Amino acid sequence: MLSMEWSPTKPLLAGMILDLTTQERSFFVYDAQQRKMLEFAQAQDLHANYLYSQPYWAPDGKRLLITTGRQITLVDTEAEKIYNAVTRLPNEIAEIIWSADSNSFAAVEIIGQVRSKTVFDDYDLRKSILHRFRVNQNNSVTEDHAQRIESRNTIKLVSFWTQDRVLYLEGRLISKKLNTPFWDLTTSFSAFLTPAPAQPVSRQDAGKISKAEPVNLPMKYLYVFRNLDGKFKNVYDAGFAHTNHIFAGNFSNFWFIGLRKPEELDLSGPSFNLRTGPYPFQEKNRFFFPEFTAQKVEKFVDFLQDYNLRISMLSENDEKIFFLANFCGPMNIWEGDFRKLIEGLSTVPGN
Repeated sequence: MLSMEWSPTKPLLAGMILDLTTQERSFFVYDAQQRKMLEFAQAQDLHANYLYSQPYWAPDGKRLLITTGRQITLVDTEAEKIYNAVTRLPNEIAEIIWSADSNSFAAVEIIGQVRSKTVFDDYDLRKSILHRFRVNQNNSVTEDHAQRIESRNTIKLVSFWTQDRVLYLEGRLISKKLNTPFWDLTTSFSAFLTPAPAQPVSRQDAGKISKAEPVNLPMKYLYVFRNLDGKFKNVYDAGFAHTNHIFAGNFSNFWFIGLRKPEELDLSGPSFNLRTGPYPFQEKNRFFFPEFTAQKVEKFVDFLQDYNLRISMLSENDEKIFFLANFCGPMNIWEGDFRKLIEGLSTVPGN
């Protein structure tokens, strides 16, 4: 089993399996209610062997995307059809996010490779490109070129801020040789919205319209907490030299973003990154928009780091926090109110 992800609305599990004998990869969709594999997924003729693949379910649970390094395939579970290579990019795909209405998605394309296997420097890459695509009724895909963003620095997708604009982070990223769980990217990254979508115009008027620029949003802070042990591996320390590896589907980085988000949008959902090391923020990333000040959130992230709380999880509504700690011996699970914990840490002298 290489990857798997549940549909957000149905008892369907999609994923990728590796045949250890032939080294071939195959895609599947499992119906947990009927307790069987769906035949349309097993009988598909994929155009490529999906080396790096993660199912990206649309929020409505009707469609999902799977990728190779450079192409995206769309799966319609209601129509039980697979549309191979609905879009192809010239270079590697780093990550994908869906819009809330499940009719659009955005992807980041990476041009070039890093030179070191231990240190990430985005100046090794030639360019990062953000693409915004629309999914048509016939499941074909078209790109809105007015919303394409190109950058010499790192582009990190966060969410669709509205149905038409994508929220992304852009900035200079260098991975230290000795990484720490707590990353403060406030001064090196900025938050942006993609320009407004292209409006239908005549060919005669198209040449007169200058391309709109992205909108810079005032961001108070940007903190990232990574689940790492003392040797900077994705494991948790249960105490007394007991360690266990985390399955990639459960591993998450926490991004605390100092922005006031639109109230009607849920932007805390995870995104899955396809980049391999030495890129520091691999696998799932969860985004939070706390209403607290930078000082209060920083104390909270310091708490996670100082007490060696390497496995920390937040409930879907962001109200409860769960973590493993060895305060009273190995394998103790603690839980508490997320907001009260932040408030409590900020009122204790010396914390």
